[in-house]
Amino acid sequence: MPQWERMAAQIAEQYSGSAVTYVVLAVIVLWLVMHCYYRKIVGEVRRETGRVAQLTNLMLQIIEGAGLATLRRDDKGEVVGATVKPKASDGSK
Repeated sequence: MPQWERMAAQIAEQYSGSAVTYVVLAVIVLWLVMHCYYRKIVGEVRRETGRVAQLTNLMLQIIEGAGLATLRRDDKGEVVGATVKPKASDGSK
């Protein structure tokens, strides 16, 4: 049994009999559970966002390396814009 469940059970034993007490305890327990899941999900979202940013930068570097675009960067080296180079046309469709 997790520690927070033991704490909730102990508190419930001390203040048994009151409907208001049960509601307050339920709110506290639910808040604890939701807070744990919130922290877990925020961590996952941050990791995924970082991964997407890395992949985006990699794709932009590949596009620039292939000569398809010229990237504009700020002082920190972050891409802030791009100029797409027009494709040479041979007249055929």
